[in-house]
Amino acid sequence: MKPDIFKTERIRGNFSLHGEPIERDDEYNIGLWDLMKRENISFVPSTVDLFRVTYTDQDYLLKPKVFRTFPGGHFEIRTKDLGIFKRVEWEEQREWRYRLRSYPFNIKEIKNINRLSNRRELFLEKLRTRQEREFIDLPLKEEAFEDLQILCSPLMSPDSKKELNEILAKYAPDSVVVDSKLRIRI
Repeated sequence: MKPDIFKTERIRGNFSLHGEPIERDDEYNIGLWDLMKRENISFVPSTVDLFRVTYTDQDYLLKPKVFRTFPGGHFEIRTKDLGIFKRVEWEEQREWRYRLRSYPFNIKEIKNINRLSNRRELFLEKLRTRQEREFIDLPLKEEAFEDLQILCSPLMSPDSKKELNEILAKYAPDSVVVDSKLRIRI
């Protein structure tokens, strides 16, 4: 599995972002910097990360505690364990995931919220009322489809499988297609 299949760009310099002066010297997935300039969103980190899914039956890992409070109105949001764990029944998938983490705040809002005494409530309210995103397009590098393995659902129709094979023949002829051995009752 390739960790860096998405195209990136180096953002370097002093900028004004939503009225706040900032200095940047970071690698961004192409499109994320422009999205941050146009909308109330921040990406931390500024690139997609790749990780191997860990299979477990431990509930505290499957449902990690994300929000933690401290005395004096301080709090933290821990997203590093989100999406990493999956139930043992799915182990056959040997899954890897790409993850892009974002917050529904621009730089100015983050600075302003940090100055307020009710920042915890404002932060949580902003998270609760954020605009859902259907997708974020990230351009792929040319070599993204090399070393590709696809695990097909046992519920995949023959027509869908045929369509998949046609697409792979055109765009990823060296890919491997595997049928899931998972039993699903309908």
